[in-house]
Amino acid sequence: MNILFIDEKDWVKKVPYTINYIAEGLKKLGNDVHVIDYDDTWSRCSILDIQSQRIEKLYSKIYPNTNINIISPSFVKIGGLSRISTLYTHFTEIENQILKNDIDIIVTYAYMSSPQTIYLSKKYNVPLVFHYIDVASQLVPYKFLRKPVDIAEKTLFRYSDVVFALTPSLAERAKKFGANNVKVICNGVDINKIRPDLDCDKLKNQLDINKENIILFVGTVHDHTGIEHFLYSVQHILKKYNLKFLLVGGGRGFDNKAFDRLKKIQEQLNLGEKVMLVGVQPKDSIPFYINLADICVSTYPPSKFSELNIPMKIFEYMAGGKPSISFELTGTKSIIPEGNGVIYVRSFEEMVEKIEYLLLDKQVAREIGETGRKFVESNYSWDSICEQFNNELKAIISAKNNKKRVANGNEHNNFRSV
Repeated sequence: MNILFIDEKDWVKKVPYTINYIAEGLKKLGNDVHVIDYDDTWSRCSILDIQSQRIEKLYSKIYPNTNINIISPSFVKIGGLSRISTLYTHFTEIENQILKNDIDIIVTYAYMSSPQTIYLSKKYNVPLVFHYIDVASQLVPYKFLRKPVDIAEKTLFRYSDVVFALTPSLAERAKKFGANNVKVICNGVDINKIRPDLDCDKLKNQLDINKENIILFVGTVHDHTGIEHFLYSVQHILKKYNLKFLLVGGGRGFDNKAFDRLKKIQEQLNLGEKVMLVGVQPKDSIPFYINLADICVSTYPPSKFSELNIPMKIFEYMAGGKPSISFELTGTKSIIPEGNGVIYVRSFEEMVEKIEYLLLDKQVAREIGETGRKFVESNYSWDSICEQFNNELKAIISAKNNKKRVANGNEHNNFRSV
């Protein structure tokens, strides 16, 4: 298959997430994969630097030698106009890729370019899949832009041939707002790279961790993450026990402010070395950070952004054989039922209580971690998820081609009857 992915994040700069694993997994399965992205963290080098140049390159982010073809269209580097300028540049680039590479199917994660994508998919009769992985409007920093994103989302629901939803909860939302054909395809985890038997002694030495117990959070820090509230709640047991909180990740773009606030809270609460903010780390080091942890947390409280979703980090914690604590979120619980490696809580206070419980009962903590590892091994390896994704794309293309043949046959019969 010749597959075109459309995204609104910078493929190289963004920490690995769903689209990277799916696209490169499909490449590993023998498909020809192209990606159109957008540098959402652009900056200007000088007053004369007002336009980015089109860039096309082969790049692999997850798996060596997968060589995805990444196209970054040109755009105007002026605040307020950058996204608007992509209405034209992405239109021409999408059309160019469809014609140049004989694209069989389009998979989109992009909202701003949805009108162009829908129009061109219909014009060239290329099936369109909307991979629905979160309620995107809740990630938009400016409230006045959230309504247009909601409209774009509902338009994609209505005009995509198929919607792939990350959780059953997101699938129900897609159906509610007009999607006719919805399938659930969840996130996965690389169970070969993230596993419980990795030697993390070198990393412990680098971080000067001796016999301390470690609470770990991995991920991008933004206003929805809940880390600020978590620090206020967990401070007393950090000081009470031989315990540290380790955060791997950082802010991005407008979210840098959220990360900076964490540093101030660390100072205000006099937590010092009890909190370790190590920033964004290379993806290959993440399995080792997970391995040195005793307890892993996902601190997203219920919100319009988090309620229907499932953070990829939870699968990664489970693959590392670590006991995980998460808020009781509809999307997460629908994918990982209670008793399968995740402890669910309803408040930050309860989260801290469960951390203390696991610290004091190492046997229970170990059993929960082992259960989680077995669960993701059996259900959510990236290899099996990408195989499912691949088969679904083939089925969509086949169905589309069958409709074409039927339509052409009817046209021929109609012509003969006249």
